Amino acid sequence: MSSSQETVYGAKTWSLRDRMSHPLIMARDGMVAAGQYHGAFAGMRILAAGGNAVDAGVAAGLVIDVVHNDMCSLSGVAPIMLYHAATRRVTTIAGVGVWPKAMTLDYFLHEKHGTIPDDLSRCVMPAAADAWLLALRNYGTMRFADVAADAIRFAADGFPVHHFMTHSIRGFIDNYRAYPVNREIFLRNGEPPEVGDVIVQRDLAATLRAMAEAEGRARGTREQGIDAVRDYFYRGPVAKAMLEFSQRHGGLFQREDFETFQVREEPPARVTYRGDDVYGCGPWSQGPAFLMAVGMLDGVPLEQFAHNGPDAVHYIVEALKLAFADRERYCGDPRFADVPIDHLLSPAYLAERRGRIDPSRAYPEMPPSGEIPGFPRAAAASQPSTTGATVGDDLVGTSYVAVMDRYGNAFSATPSDGYGNGGAIIPGGSASTCPSADPRRAWIPPVPTWWPPGSGRGSRRTPRSSCATAPPTSRLARPATTGSRRR
Repeated sequence: MSSSQETVYGAKTWSLRDRMSHPLIMARDGMVAAGQYHGAFAGMRILAAGGNAVDAGVAAGLVIDVVHNDMCSLSGVAPIMLYHAATRRVTTIAGVGVWPKAMTLDYFLHEKHGTIPDDLSRCVMPAAADAWLLALRNYGTMRFADVAADAIRFAADGFPVHHFMTHSIRGFIDNYRAYPVNREIFLRNGEPPEVGDVIVQRDLAATLRAMAEAEGRARGTREQGIDAVRDYFYRGPVAKAMLEFSQRHGGLFQREDFETFQVREEPPARVTYRGDDVYGCGPWSQGPAFLMAVGMLDGVPLEQFAHNGPDAVHYIVEALKLAFADRERYCGDPRFADVPIDHLLSPAYLAERRGRIDPSRAYPEMPPSGEIPGFPRAAAASQPSTTGATVGDDLVGTSYVAVMDRYGNAFSATPSDGYGNGGAIIPGGSASTCPSADPRRAWIPPVPTWWPPGSGRGSRRTPRSSCATAPPTSRLARPATTGSRRR
């Protein structure tokens, strides 16, 4: 093999052709990466205007919710992790929706005949808007109107359809055909748009513009203005339109759901890898699964293996299997489940789990979970089960936004739950947005990841393995669906 093809971990020899075709991207004042290029440009414009990483990340996220809304939406989800340079602190925002209070397990088992159907009864509370606003309020420097300007422009004036969106809409065409406004905006005579066709969302632009105007009417500080934006969405015309639409079409939303819903700022989970602290979101997400795998691999000499060679792939895959087994057994919404997160991420436990990896054999299916003192021994029910419920097929995935600024701040978000998931776009400028409609991955008790009313669904659905070192030397996320039918 030539030097441009041969590599081991940490020791790649780059040819001139490599350096020309895969240039190292460098910057002094900030960088933005996003799941769609308009989002990246919006984030860079904010950095150029003097905003910090959070300002830029929220601006990019709002644009992504407009131009990449086959993957995510303003009423979807937006888990966030950020590093605040001034306090040298990593924090996370649990930007995932919760079930309406009217939802019960019996409702799906009996009223819906053991299924989570393709209708508005499966919608959870819209969380992305609250997550963006909370990050901007607590860690940004700009007003909502400033960071929302590009999103409003792309919604009002339109944007050209890119290849990925065309492919996504084609793959989930029935979901787009299900509701009149979805058809009107995204389809052309009932068929997917072609690359280059322009998508215009005037009602969504009106909603975003009205949110900015609510901020302008508020008197007081920047934070109070952002609070007014949130009230407009969750207690004002947007919530009212969502509530009325949901009740007309068999949804479970009640006024109390909107009045009491609020995303939470949560401490991160953490493991150590080769002397670096690696952070991820907590057990409300899939962050611990990734961190468990990283912790197990800390004692594996990956640098001795060929990059993507059979030995390296074997250890990585087996560590992930063991982590997923523990996720299925122990992880859930920590407000409703006793999650032994400190034990799961402890060096001693991870070393014991690492010892379960056979260098020459692979687990053919899900391996046994680990045993933790004080928790019942694993039983059949602690494995994923579809008994009494039907689990949906894998749907479209997720987008991503990452920003680092000149001040040392870092921002990482994985917005998800777009229109491809089958939610209805609500007609009218007061709320042309789509309630989050992708909670079709649930297990029944006694698995800790089943969802009682008011609980988040992140531990089962979210692909939010967003992690970083602190101070930030790298950002990493895996924006994709992990699958719903596990054995």
